[in-house]
Amino acid sequence: MSGAAERACGGAVVRLNASGTVGWVIEWRTDPRFAAPTTIACFGNRIYLPSARFRFSPPQTAECTVVPIPR
Repeated sequence: MSGAAERACGGAVVRLNASGTVGWVIEWRTDPRFAAPTTIACFGNRIYLPSARFRFSPPQTAECTVVPIPR
């Protein structure tokens, strides 16, 4: 049901069809703690978005955080 995309430091909530081949963006979520979400992981009643600052620092030294938001 959810997906992540980088756009204004937020993530798209995407509703997929039954086969998972077509999706529709149904909501855009942002949070001031986001710093370029790269992917998502769902666990329990939360969605976790790892934020990587690769465009600001080399990957070897970039600071990364994980931001949980309600599902």
